[in-house]
Amino acid sequence: MSVWGASIIAVVTAAGLARVWQHRAAGQAAPGPSPAAASAPLYAFDGPPPESAYAGAPGIGDELETLIRAQVEVERAAVETEYGQAEHREHLLRWAAVRDRIALQAELPGELREGAERAAAHAADRLQAHDHVWDGQAGPYGPRSPEWDLAEGGRAYVRQEYAAWRAATRRRTP
Repeated sequence: MSVWGASIIAVVTAAGLARVWQHRAAGQAAPGPSPAAASAPLYAFDGPPPESAYAGAPGIGDELETLIRAQVEVERAAVETEYGQAEHREHLLRWAAVRDRIALQAELPGELREGAERAAAHAADRLQAHDHVWDGQAGPYGPRSPEWDLAEGGRAYVRQEYAAWRAATRRRTP
C-alpha cells in the first residue's frame, strides 16, 4: 500500500471514529468549564481561531472526499505532483487543515485523541517544511516565525494559511 493510501485510510478512520463519538456524546450533557479553565487561553498562540479560520469551509466529510478523489485521479494518471507546485501546496494545506479539524472536533478517549492530534501536528510540520523551502506562505507570519514555536503553533500556522487560502480562492470565484 502506498503512503498516500495509508494516510487516506488513517484520516478516514479518524473522521469516522470522531463522528461516531460525537453522536454518542451528543446525548450526554456537557459539563461546564472549571473556573481555572475559563480564564486560560484556548490556544497557545493568538493566531486565527479555528472558528474563523475554517468559517465557510466544506464539511470534513466533503473535504475528505474531494482530497481522496484528487489523489485517486493523480494515481490513475500516473502523474506525480512536483514539490513547489501550487497544487502540491494546496494539497498539503487542505490535508493539514482537515486533520486539524478532525483533532479539534474529536471527542475521543485518550489514545485515539492523541493519535488525531499527532496526525494534525505531523501534517502541520509537513506544510511548514514545504513553505520554508518553497516560500509558500500566504499569511502574515512565515513558517519559521517564532510564533509557531509554542504548543500547537504548527496547527495555528495551518489555520493562518488556510484562512488566507480561502480568502484568496473566494476572490477568484464569482
